[in-house]
Amino acid sequence: MAKEQAPNRLRPATFLCLLFVVAFLLRLAVVLWLRDISEGPPGPSSGDDYEFNVLAENVAAGQGYVNYQGRPTSFRAPGFPFLLAGMYFVTGPNYPLAYLLFCALGALSCVFTYLLAREVISEATARLAAWLSVFYLAHLYFSTIFLSENLFVPLLNLGLWLVIRYLKGGSVLLLALAGLVLGWTTLTRPFTLLLGPLLGVLLVWPPRSLASRLAAGVIWSVTFLGAVAPWTARNYFVHGEFVLLATNGGSTFYGGNNDRVVTEPKYFGYWLSTTDLPHRDLIDATPNEVAHDKMEWKLGIDWVQSHPEKFALAALFKIARLPVGLPDWDSGRLPYRILRMAGYWPFLVLMAVGGFVCLRRRLWSPPWLVLHFTILATVLTAVVFWGSPRFRDANVGVLMVYAAVGLRAATVRERLSDIPAS
Repeated sequence: MAKEQAPNRLRPATFLCLLFVVAFLLRLAVVLWLRDISEGPPGPSSGDDYEFNVLAENVAAGQGYVNYQGRPTSFRAPGFPFLLAGMYFVTGPNYPLAYLLFCALGALSCVFTYLLAREVISEATARLAAWLSVFYLAHLYFSTIFLSENLFVPLLNLGLWLVIRYLKGGSVLLLALAGLVLGWTTLTRPFTLLLGPLLGVLLVWPPRSLASRLAAGVIWSVTFLGAVAPWTARNYFVHGEFVLLATNGGSTFYGGNNDRVVTEPKYFGYWLSTTDLPHRDLIDATPNEVAHDKMEWKLGIDWVQSHPEKFALAALFKIARLPVGLPDWDSGRLPYRILRMAGYWPFLVLMAVGGFVCLRRRLWSPPWLVLHFTILATVLTAVVFWGSPRFRDANVGVLMVYAAVGLRAATVRERLSDIPAS
């Protein structure tokens, strides 16, 4: 038992303060190494980071949610630009402060990883999961770039933790807060829309009474969708058509479902810009952003319906690329590629071992299913769109729980008695 107690000498509050400080300083060091913090997003003007920042600056300047052309848009989900806009409204476009914000959000997500992990594994293993999240390379890299994952990761960890706390006997207030948090998470990255029904199944599942299950279903639906509804209403007011979240789904779908992703090896399971795909003239001929999105969806759906066997092959490529693909770095130089390999693939081994332990121990209790369903939603997203490492690494909090279980299984000879069997 002495070996089990050693990692727990620090009180939880002291541990969390230490965890936050180390995570923050490490991310700040990486930012200072890779970026000139006096400059904004380093990507091209068509990149996600550049567009997020332009939207934020325009909102902060009182111009509304408009793109660099000054046109109202729904192409990017609003959660992350609104966060930046709130800061820019107070400070102006202050890029050093933005990087500090990203570092703080990254450190906060490590804290939430610990809180999430301790709901399903022991204190010692939960602290291990938190430390793994501190050093996970892709998570470190998020702090260096203006991407929505900076906000999405802590929101997702917090929302999942609140759901688990409710399932373990918490109040309906926790459930309502979870719905609001995960609704805002969906406004940050629409991927979590799938978690609405998946987690909803857990919330209305026996053995709770019928009345409590119905109440849980209503509260969950109202708060989750209620967080999204104002943005959907805004989209209808702007475009005159129903747009639930964003208008970039079509470009992602068609970009991940076409002949090139099943015939060109370097694009297996990948995504291409629709400017590099057939029928671009049909897309360019559309009159507005919503019609543009609908045409791209149509072209992708037409390809799937005409080539079901190719879509099945593409789905296999996507599922294969999702776990093994390296984090999306913007440099292809050999030293960076080697660093990416060393910083990810050992974690992949640990996550795979942890997943095997979960299967072997039949860890299917509702709290564990919250984590499993999150990974399932990620896999389904990859099958529909493409096997993006960003889809995977946005789940860093959940992934590090599996990695910590895997590391314990690989290093502790005695039975993993601290991992509950149900």
